[in-house]
Amino acid sequence: MGSLSVPNRRLIKPLVAAVILVLIISGVVIFILPQYVYISPFSSFYASGFVDHKGVGYGTDSNGAQYTTYTVSVTLFNDDPVNHFSSGDTLGYIVSKADWDMVAWGDTVKIKLLPDAQAKVVELYPTLNSPEWELSYQSPVSITLTSDKPEYTLRENANFTVHLTNDPQLSGGIPFNVSLSLFKNCFFYIFLNGKMVTSNDNLLEYDNPLEIETVSLQPNQEINYQFNLSLTNIHPGTYYVRAYIGYLQMLEPTVTLTATVPIYVFE
Repeated sequence: MGSLSVPNRRLIKPLVAAVILVLIISGVVIFILPQYVYISPFSSFYASGFVDHKGVGYGTDSNGAQYTTYTVSVTLFNDDPVNHFSSGDTLGYIVSKADWDMVAWGDTVKIKLLPDAQAKVVELYPTLNSPEWELSYQSPVSITLTSDKPEYTLRENANFTVHLTNDPQLSGGIPFNVSLSLFKNCFFYIFLNGKMVTSNDNLLEYDNPLEIETVSLQPNQEINYQFNLSLTNIHPGTYYVRAYIGYLQMLEPTVTLTATVPIYVFE
């Protein structure tokens, strides 16, 4: 019997080491891993929230080259484990120019989370009204979007009017001229069930002077732009059409205005 106790003693050290290893791994999983998320090309993380505001930043890299960043600040409905932010926090995510253009204050968005506070908008549910907190940032230019009727059948043409007004009341009652650098063709986006189904964004470039015209709006002056959409190759449903205007106002960063209208398409 005494000879059987020798192997048991030899197993004590490996057993103790195994127990210690299990405790260490458990501690890492419980206390350390939640603070860090490994991002691999095969893993994706998402979060949802509403757009608090958006902005444009300018800078110079280490080589002296100038660059522009486009940020959309999202108040989170759930946690962002990639950038270590909790639900209820607001974080300014760096997005593409295309995502920045189509998003408006007050929208509800679902974003794909990327390291270094970068993100990609994968779903967008447009707001029909600008939120109250945007009023303090509002420019003297107001925008409205109307359709020629609220309901359409498939294969009809839907006609829209973008109405711009230089309203001094929106800038504290001080009248001044506003110079707008506008696309000759109006920017528009169409959304269905959180997805952008079409836009003319890919047809336009800010750096192409042939696509841009400068318009000077006097106080209380109004201008209208029209565009139409052929309702073919789509399914019946409720669509949200958004018009977008971007311009430069004196020394301020790029100002954006959006207006959205729902249309109902039937068989």
